[in-house]
Amino acid sequence: AYCDFYSLSAASLHENYINALYEQMKNLSRVYSDRFFDTVYIGGGTPTILDADLLKKLLNSVCQSFNVDKSAEFTIEANPATVDERKLEVLLSGGVNRLSLGCQSALDSELKILGRSHGFSDFVETYKLARSAGFKNISVDLMYAIPDQTSETFKYSLESVVALSPEHLSLYGLKIEPNTLFYKNRDILAFPDEDEFCQMYLDAGKYLNSVGYSKYEISNFAKAGFESRHNIKYWTMQDYLGLGPGAHSFVDGKRYAYERDTVGYINAVNDMREPVRSEDSVISDNDLLNEEFMLNMRLTKGYELSDRLTVDNDKLSLFEKYGYIERHGNNIRFTDRGFLISNYLLSELTNFD
Repeated sequence: AYCDFYSLSAASLHENYINALYEQMKNLSRVYSDRFFDTVYIGGGTPTILDADLLKKLLNSVCQSFNVDKSAEFTIEANPATVDERKLEVLLSGGVNRLSLGCQSALDSELKILGRSHGFSDFVETYKLARSAGFKNISVDLMYAIPDQTSETFKYSLESVVALSPEHLSLYGLKIEPNTLFYKNRDILAFPDEDEFCQMYLDAGKYLNSVGYSKYEISNFAKAGFESRHNIKYWTMQDYLGLGPGAHSFVDGKRYAYERDTVGYINAVNDMREPVRSEDSVISDNDLLNEEFMLNMRLTKGYELSDRLTVDNDKLSLFEKYGYIERHGNNIRFTDRGFLISNYLLSELTNFD
């Protein structure tokens, strides 16, 4: 009801899609033969909707086509009700060592509002099954500002998940995106107001910190040593290669993305053509610098100012005075309150649009 990401449920495309991915990986293996990959992330939608044999082929394709480091962080996203013991065995034997589970809420009433296909008991069962299978690094997604949700019910979800002791937690505030069911029904749903939204975020940070989870990025919390290495690459402007319709890449200062067209993607690969790109641009040095600042500031460690970047110092001092930014020497970072309005603060500090 809330998601505007590109996704399809057509099972008839699964095999053809995985075959196309395999072929593109083989082609790209020559291009990237001198590169080493120390993180892999299979995500977007629900990869574990694939049957075990297709998952096995996908994982084998990655490891056969690219130089994946033996100590790489290898993540796959999974939803309860799409994972069983056989699939977990395939994932582990295929190199996956980090599982990202979409829980979203510990209350079945909220899961129903979100349109999720699982209940909280399904999540717990999947979580325990993953632990029994041997996964030692599990991340859990939770949402807040869900219709009819209160600070108390959100805290209940947090406490229920923390009781399971995952290594990582991602908290996502609900945003109403156009072309979603929530957007269509926005006038009749009881969404928490902005003050409640902010309070949920601030209270969650305090609670998680008190039970051993440190916030290292605007929406992410982890036990020591379990920060997402892959996602940190995005926020620190490191290169990443994306494959599949809708996937984005950032390589050698160039950004590109493939069209959200699975059939078109499959046909292009089968015809030995490069899939159509919806975005393809070389980033200017000035934009790269502004992006580096914007993305680094998502991290709690902040950004080290230098002469390379022009910042409005008067506004910086003002934001520091009102408790939105902390400064330690040349390093600046958002406070918890600052993270709540980070987009506005960033737009005021630089000429980045």
